[in-house]
Amino acid sequence: MKQPLIVFRCDAGPVHGTGHVRRCLSLARVFRNAGWRAVFMTDLASPEYVPELEAQGDDLLLINGDDPVDEQAMHLLAPESEGVQVLVADNYELDARFERACRPMTDVLVALDDLADRPRDADVLFDSALGREASDYAGLLPESCRVVTGPGVALLAPDFMEMRATSLLRRETPGLERIMISLGGVDPGPVLERLVDGLALGGFQGWLTVVLGQELEVATRLRARSGDPFKLEVSVGVRDMAQRLFMTDLAIGAGGSSAWERCALGVPSLVVVTAHNQDFIARGLAEAGAVQLLGWHEDVTADSVAAAFRNLADDPAGLAKFSQNSADLCDGRGGERTWLSCLEEVVHAGLVTLRLATQADEDIVLAWQNAPQTRRYAHSVVVLTREEHHAWFAARLTDPDCLLCIITCDGQDAGSLRLDRKGTGSDRIVSIYLAPEAYGGGVATAALTLAQRLAPGWRMLAEVLAENEPSHRLFQRAGFRSDGEGTYIWEAAA
Repeated sequence: MKQPLIVFRCDAGPVHGTGHVRRCLSLARVFRNAGWRAVFMTDLASPEYVPELEAQGDDLLLINGDDPVDEQAMHLLAPESEGVQVLVADNYELDARFERACRPMTDVLVALDDLADRPRDADVLFDSALGREASDYAGLLPESCRVVTGPGVALLAPDFMEMRATSLLRRETPGLERIMISLGGVDPGPVLERLVDGLALGGFQGWLTVVLGQELEVATRLRARSGDPFKLEVSVGVRDMAQRLFMTDLAIGAGGSSAWERCALGVPSLVVVTAHNQDFIARGLAEAGAVQLLGWHEDVTADSVAAAFRNLADDPAGLAKFSQNSADLCDGRGGERTWLSCLEEVVHAGLVTLRLATQADEDIVLAWQNAPQTRRYAHSVVVLTREEHHAWFAARLTDPDCLLCIITCDGQDAGSLRLDRKGTGSDRIVSIYLAPEAYGGGVATAALTLAQRLAPGWRMLAEVLAENEPSHRLFQRAGFRSDGEGTYIWEAAA
């Protein structure tokens, strides 16, 4: 099997910021972990603002980027045209013209957006903005385009999911000893010093870290400050943001994609809007009680920052509430959700997709597990109690080594597919069962085929009881081979 290819078209710089490239890097990591090759196509300036791009080696294609339709990009992509399974467009200057030009070169077109302000020609569109509805894209997309919205598809590095549980535990004892200011990867302008002045004016006496995407003149001025009542550190180009946020009691950040990093770890935040494309996200976060909005960067004053800090310092319960509300919005598994939603299978029963399970699925999964048709061939025929299932389900949702998926058919929940990591390698244990009403439509075979397409780098194992003839037939249809001892095995052909 030829290694499938996903191509990311995104840019970074003073106009674009760094969020587009960074969230694409996060999604690329999920695809690569599943066995895909990921190629980045950016303009010439992008590696200067996101140095991690240089590490892509031969998987980085640099283009001029002046033409919105990117004719040069089309030329570079052409040699891969028979093997590009997914093309991701994440750039506010790209629209339906670019995507139509790419149609002959890729199987699936994915758009990442949070503006809903221009026509797109995508197969799937993801918008992580809080409060965004699919209807916001009415008239801007083909009718066949699937739209997935909400912070659940915010694209974060895996570190945030892995550190989430310990970070939330740390928030149970709120305090204000460590503050971080991070306004993104480009020059934040004069507001940065006003934020520092405001914390001094408000009486902060702990440890302040200012994070910059690159070395700027303001860094020299901040390092020279000696009269502040707090310890000040300036860090440039950090690669351990999750660890730093874990240790942070309060963050002052921008209203773009980095807001979801803070939410995933439950870090209370003051938000500064540094670009108008952040307005929708910032307002949504404030309305959800997840952040305190300081406002447009040009309007933020030292006095307003001092007042906001004093209010939080005097209200530990309010600080804890910000933490809980923000953590409720984003769990850090957006990369997996986006990856799962990029592909689909069509069978005579309808359009089959996979999505990551959520807490809201607990009852329906219990009903499927306890259905007589399911229990008949389960390794244990004992019906699960609600309490037993609740504990099991909660553990699966938070286990980074478990991928608990809901199978959907034409938008209706139709069953469950679970992939559990076995050991430290690429082996995954497969568990699958359907809603009784979904039997016989090819849905289970389609779900397994999707898993194979999504994760060609994994070896999948399924243990089947000797008397479970339906499952034997299912795994045989899906291309699994039997070891003759009750285990079916699938791995991509070399």
